[in-house]
Amino acid sequence: MKARRFLLFTLAIALYLCPILAAEPSGEENTASNVLAQFQIAKDGAPIILPVKLKGEEYPFLLDTGLTAALYDVSLRSHLEEPVGTELVGTPDGNMRIETYPSPDASLGKMSLKTDGYVICEDLTQLRQMGGVDIYGIIGMDFLSNYVVQIDFDKGSITFMKSIPDPESLLVVNAHPEWGEPVDIDYASWKSPIIEARVADSTNSWFIIDTGYIGTGDFTNQLFERLSLKGRITEISDRLFASAVGTFRHTTGKTEDISLGSFNHKGLHFGKSTMSILGLSYLSRYKVTLDFPNNTLYLQKGKRFSEPDNPDFSGLNLWRIDKHITVHSVEDNSPAKISGIQKDDVILSINGTNINELDLFSIRRLLCQRENKKIELIIRRNDTEIAKSFKLKNYHLERLRSSPNEAVLDDPNSVSEEEKSGVLNN
Repeated sequence: MKARRFLLFTLAIALYLCPILAAEPSGEENTASNVLAQFQIAKDGAPIILPVKLKGEEYPFLLDTGLTAALYDVSLRSHLEEPVGTELVGTPDGNMRIETYPSPDASLGKMSLKTDGYVICEDLTQLRQMGGVDIYGIIGMDFLSNYVVQIDFDKGSITFMKSIPDPESLLVVNAHPEWGEPVDIDYASWKSPIIEARVADSTNSWFIIDTGYIGTGDFTNQLFERLSLKGRITEISDRLFASAVGTFRHTTGKTEDISLGSFNHKGLHFGKSTMSILGLSYLSRYKVTLDFPNNTLYLQKGKRFSEPDNPDFSGLNLWRIDKHITVHSVEDNSPAKISGIQKDDVILSINGTNINELDLFSIRRLLCQRENKKIELIIRRNDTEIAKSFKLKNYHLERLRSSPNEAVLDDPNSVSEEEKSGVLNN
């Protein structure tokens, strides 16, 4: 069986991100004949979690356009048939071979998730801990490619629609002006959707549209290094991320600008990876309509369009262990480290609010605010409650001054074939 990349590493979730509840059917009436289902989701770029029914039970699944086939947690293995083969999976630590299974009889609302293809099965425990949300599966492109998927991050809704092309509209540049500005979608060899964007030095590059990547996005290694050499990526640092197969350090930097169609953003933070990606934090700046059958992405400006893209200025890496928000680790030289916060401390309150009233996404929003914002915590260490406080500070800059970036290309003016495409077709 020919190996494909499933892009498990594009499920990267920074340790500070996003617990939410599974989506519920929206109460809004929509009589349009092409609407198949509508669900409420969290707003503002939190992971898109949808209720999938399997064997009479409902489970929260992540929506991920960067994943080729559906993924089921190992706790659902008993609901799958016997494996039918293996596939090669790309991960942050290299490739790994995993077993594949026939697609089970699952559903999302009234839509069947069963396909003629296969699914994969993997342990998602670490994603649940790091993300703080009970994810038991992932919906991939084997299902999504059949529909129009419209995501309104401002209203907190996602709508699935049939795509019925009007023969008279096929030659029209913008067949749906009510959906916003159109951008052509192409597909990588492993079937993930890709679009072309222009980066800081006017280079056009292909980016994967990845709703499972909970962050702004990534540049290829070559593109990242070339832009950093030209001074168009600054404030370079590394951060801890988690994926379905483990945690890893991830280099990031502040890019001069990036344009998609007529839309331009300055000062967004992109990572360095083997592929160029536009993730959920980028997409949530818009109302997004993905017309997969007609190979078109539509964008309308959302409330977050011009929101600053501040990185985490605290240095805290948090996760959920036994329903407690716990310190996974603390970055060196960070405000949290200097204040004396330690690994395994349990967070009880933040700025006077009981931690049980907040989810990880809200907590991390607080820790990604402007510099000099004061953060007051009550923590529990062993059996003792301790008050800690610090001011948010861009400690990445100080770390960069003490250990400057040393990225070097053999020829700074050269552009590789990989960089031209922006994605790896292997």
